[in-house]
Amino acid sequence: FDINVFQQVHETGDLSLLPQVSVDLLCNLMEDSGKPVVAAVEGLAIGGGLELALACHARVAAPRAQLSLPELALGVIPGFGGTQRLSRLVGLSKATDMILRSKSILSEEGHKMGFIDAVVLHGDLLTMSRKWALDIAFGRKPFLRSLHRTDKIGSLSEARAILKNSRQLANKIAPNTSQHHICIDVIEEGIIHGGYSGVLK
Repeated sequence: FDINVFQQVHETGDLSLLPQVSVDLLCNLMEDSGKPVVAAVEGLAIGGGLELALACHARVAAPRAQLSLPELALGVIPGFGGTQRLSRLVGLSKATDMILRSKSILSEEGHKMGFIDAVVLHGDLLTMSRKWALDIAFGRKPFLRSLHRTDKIGSLSEARAILKNSRQLANKIAPNTSQHHICIDVIEEGIIHGGYSGVLK
């Protein structure tokens, strides 16, 4: 996928230039699968790549892998469920800060935040990812579907307070564009009406 298409759409208004993909459907099907799926992350997991990893049941990364949801900097919002899944894996405050700032972090920080389950040596990445999947399959590790989690979200009043602060941050980061506020609206939709509703908004 060539991200330059976003500029072409912006200049022409021609939405038909956007690829007709349904990665969000793929992510949902994968996440709801009865078989465990573990992401082995090496190098870059940016935008849709990170969103795909967030839909997996666990994420194992090599050292210094770069992780980011930079879509807002490109004039769009993360469209494959990243707004919903990251919030449920690390908490609303950390997720909105990372998304609104289009912040790129390393796998080690992702592990500290809680959405990377393990950081392993490059040579061990595939072996450990397979082992993690087997451990899930045999009940030795939890079978977690991030879109269904609510333990990191807090109460509705807490979530609304965080989103209010996020709107203030959006005004500082991008006072003349709308995508940051639209992104917060999508996150709020998922908090109030459930993760799938947020993905579909």
